[in-house]
Amino acid sequence: MKISKIYALIALTTVANHALADNYTNEASIGISNGDVESAGFSADAESVDLSFVANFSEVDTSKGPLAEASFLDRTSSFSIGYSDGEVGIVDTTDLSLGLRVVGKENGLTGEILFSDGEVQDIDTETIALSVGYYVAKNTELSLAYIDVEVEDINSDSLFLGVKHVSSGDLAFSIEAAVGTVETGTDDDTAFVLGGTFYPSSHVGIGANYTTIDSALDNDSYEIFVDWFITPVAAITLSYSDSEIADIESDSINFSTRFRF
Repeated sequence: MKISKIYALIALTTVANHALADNYTNEASIGISNGDVESAGFSADAESVDLSFVANFSEVDTSKGPLAEASFLDRTSSFSIGYSDGEVGIVDTTDLSLGLRVVGKENGLTGEILFSDGEVQDIDTETIALSVGYYVAKNTELSLAYIDVEVEDINSDSLFLGVKHVSSGDLAFSIEAAVGTVETGTDDDTAFVLGGTFYPSSHVGIGANYTTIDSALDNDSYEIFVDWFITPVAAITLSYSDSEIADIESDSINFSTRFRF
């Protein structure tokens, strides 16, 4: 074998090993948020620490588009767990969540379940979300979700039809939209969810999310964020969120970092 071919083989092996190192199976994150809540002249500081871990059932290929969308583009099944601990004034808040997403790589069918158990001081909260979906195109998923929320003895149900699409290429983007009905009190109100992210490179995402419920009371929230993969396996996210529910207004600044391995 000629020396030049040996050099080429070594170079290709090095590149291949580097590419494989960008793939991952697990993702862990930690985030902190700080903001305030105002209502009827009352104001309180709000802060929280959020932890999460995602275990994918197979190695995730990161070569198909934006790094932030790798698991969606690779149609990866996963299990997730999250925990949040915070305070609003002198009120303690906690939340524990478990999630499972199953994706058929070949047939494109998806199924998800999420369970969340929380506590706001002495008030218990529970959320169960179920969804089924289908990749109607290579990078486009259509889904139907049912969500049940219980706060002490108050129960609310909602049903959403949603779509998510991620484009690939040098300048990529993702868009998510959903419309549904939410039971708020005695009425079923219409809710709209819209979110989008622009990826000037596979490492950077700039986006916004907006949710509104068409009810007798104001119910709107939005978020803007920047997501940056400093390396292919380490990212930081900075976001600002604002919401108004009836006469309760809140906003917060959030910072998180996540690692893949």
